[in-house]
Amino acid sequence: LYNRIAIPDDSATFRNMAGANQDELKMNVKLWLKANGFDYAWLAERCFVTEATVSNWMANQPIPAAQEHI
Repeated sequence: LYNRIAIPDDSATFRNMAGANQDELKMNVKLWLKANGFDYAWLAERCFVTEATVSNWMANQPIPAAQEHI
C-alpha cells in the first residue's frame, strides 16, 4: 500500500548515478524533479518526510548516513 516513486526506465539521469558523490546526486535529483514537473513537496510525500526535511537533504550539507538509503 506504500506509494512508490516511479522512475522511467529511460531516465539516463538515474541510471548513471551509481557511485556519484552527494553533490552530483543532489544535482541530478534537482534536475530530474524539474524536468518532470515535480517539486520537493512531491518528493517529501513519497519519502514520508516533510518538505523541510527534503530541503535540508538538498542543501549544501552532507546527508546523514541513515538517510542516504532512502
